[in-house]
Amino acid sequence: MISAAILTRNSPELTTLRINELVSHRIPEEEIIVVDAGSDEELVHDQTTIRVDHLEVLEMGLRFCRGMNLAIDHWLHHSKTAWILLLPADYEIVAVDLRRLEAALESVPEAAIVAPLQSNSEQAELIGGADLKLAWQFDDGPLLVARKLWEERERAPKSKFQLFSHDNFRSILYGLEATLAALFLGFCPAITSAVETREDESYLDRHQVKLRTESREDHLLKARIEMEQRYSVRFGTADPWYLVRAVDSLFLKFLQENPHLKDLAVKELVR
Repeated sequence: MISAAILTRNSPELTTLRINELVSHRIPEEEIIVVDAGSDEELVHDQTTIRVDHLEVLEMGLRFCRGMNLAIDHWLHHSKTAWILLLPADYEIVAVDLRRLEAALESVPEAAIVAPLQSNSEQAELIGGADLKLAWQFDDGPLLVARKLWEERERAPKSKFQLFSHDNFRSILYGLEATLAALFLGFCPAITSAVETREDESYLDRHQVKLRTESREDHLLKARIEMEQRYSVRFGTADPWYLVRAVDSLFLKFLQENPHLKDLAVKELVR
């Protein structure tokens, strides 16, 4: 069994669709966490689990990193499932085969961060129809993450581990940053075809005013500035390719240390 977290803002109809999709794929309703990212009072979903409504969030939202950190904290304290699906409300569930998913995850216990297959993406070609392939080249979007990431950190009780950086407000390259964290802990990233999602572009087109907190141009400009500042502090360089190279290097190191998994890796990533 897995849990799921839906991050939503001003979109109760969309949230209901996502809940119904998850339940139809045998994810129990009591295992679904709804995080509200600063919705107007009349647009808060009635099954909201966590609501943040201070002024900054009402104006700018929570975004993926901060919102999903809240969801993960709730999940760790209120559920016993081994995995949680982190699902932005604007991504629809195309297919979930829990039996295939659970079998694939159990067969590779080293996997701890897994990207669902995104419809109409190059991922399908990368994994070639396999239930699970080790890979780190996936776009930001829904993610499956494992409880064992935090169980590993319990050995160092003085540190409070958050998978997503709190200061990555606009959630740029959050999948790569989470992959880097997992690799540092000795786990690996993967892509699965047992769960398939796609961005609900039709809803976004119809409801841009309710969802948008700033213009696209402002977002892109501020995101670039934020990323350069964060990377300069964290990595000593503003170049985002440093993160890509770091993840690639650690992924190859992981495969060298776990040669029995090499055949499960996407061949284009193995050198």
